[in-house]
Amino acid sequence: MFETLEYLAPARTVAFTLQGVRTTKEPVVLQLVYGGNGSTFFNEFAKLKRPSVDASQAEWTAWRERVASLLASHVVVGWEYVDDKGAPVPFTPENCAALFRRLINLKDARGATVGRWDIVEGVLLYALDPDNFRAPMPEPDELGKG
Repeated sequence: MFETLEYLAPARTVAFTLQGVRTTKEPVVLQLVYGGNGSTFFNEFAKLKRPSVDASQAEWTAWRERVASLLASHVVVGWEYVDDKGAPVPFTPENCAALFRRLINLKDARGATVGRWDIVEGVLLYALDPDNFRAPMPEPDELGKG
């Protein structure tokens, strides 16, 4: 029974805007692929030991940087509107991981670390949800039923 059942993970690439993150006049836009159950990212992410609640800030930062590196290597496949001093920065997993590390360790005008893990975590949560990578449902009139 059900010998022919197949499951295909969502395969669509989607654009994800990093709201409030700019290196040009436009916000940074990442191109993402599905990173949930069954993906290489998910398998590697599941192996990471999350720090305990009473872990030091350094332990949390190291864990977050490792997650960001995995996202950059397996989920982010491109980007738009990423410049450095007026020159476009080519997408590579290493460059993407550097952008994520910069966000995680961001400092305010006084030099205090304010970190924006929430932005990287937003990418993580979006990538884990298969509904974000499914093709949109066609409108009824497109199917001749309108």
